[in-house]
Amino acid sequence: MGPSFEKGLRTVGRRRLPDGVVAILDDHETLRAAIRELHAYAIQNRSRSRQRRAIIFRVVNAGERQAFLAKLSQFFGPKNLSIQESIYGFEVGHFHFVDDSFMSHVTSRHSIETVPGHVAVTVDDLVCIPEIVNPKWIVNFRFIKKMPRIIYERRYDRSTIVVVQEIQANAGLSVKTIYKKK
Repeated sequence: MGPSFEKGLRTVGRRRLPDGVVAILDDHETLRAAIRELHAYAIQNRSRSRQRRAIIFRVVNAGERQAFLAKLSQFFGPKNLSIQESIYGFEVGHFHFVDDSFMSHVTSRHSIETVPGHVAVTVDDLVCIPEIVNPKWIVNFRFIKKMPRIIYERRYDRSTIVVVQEIQANAGLSVKTIYKKK
């Protein structure tokens, strides 16, 4: 991995991160460069036996959780909030992260887009993920492959980028896919 990835923290709070996982929480330029490096790593190392690599780009805080719960309430209604809150376990301390398997998926499925109305995803789009993954950009909640997912959507000048994040009870909030619409 490159120099930006190597600048990442190996611990968050008192939690030691697994090998190959770093946290880049406050330095946006280093984070952008590390995402580029992770993308390059996934392209160069296509073997399924490659060492796992991941970047934690944010830790859920109380304010983010509160904004998330407001979106849940908006979508499902205040009466259903407690049920939906238990299904979509978005907790303070969970990590938002991208990993090399996500990068491989994007490279193989979305870098040459064949779906009508979609545009190919570039590495420049990938570095926007940390700013798109924000409760204010949530447009839907779904279950996909029996896992709760959050769909974010943000409009830019000429396209809309959609990011899908899966809530994993033990791992946190994993970015699963990204695509771009005209």
